[in-house]
Amino acid sequence: MATWKNAKGDTITTEGSKYTITRDGVAITTDVSKWHHSAELWIKNDIKAGHYTEFLLQGREVSA
Repeated sequence: MATWKNAKGDTITTEGSKYTITRDGVAITTDVSKWHHSAELWIKNDIKAGHYTEFLLQGREVSA
């Protein structure tokens, strides 16, 4: 499980094959199992691609 947050308090959380993006109190959950990836890897790749640039990983060291 991993959590990313932005300055507004919005979050992205992952657990297994599902991730949940909560913005302005509205949560949307997506299951990426049909693409054979963990949700954490999916979000990390989205962040590398330039999506969700305002979100920072919480509680872990970020490696390059």
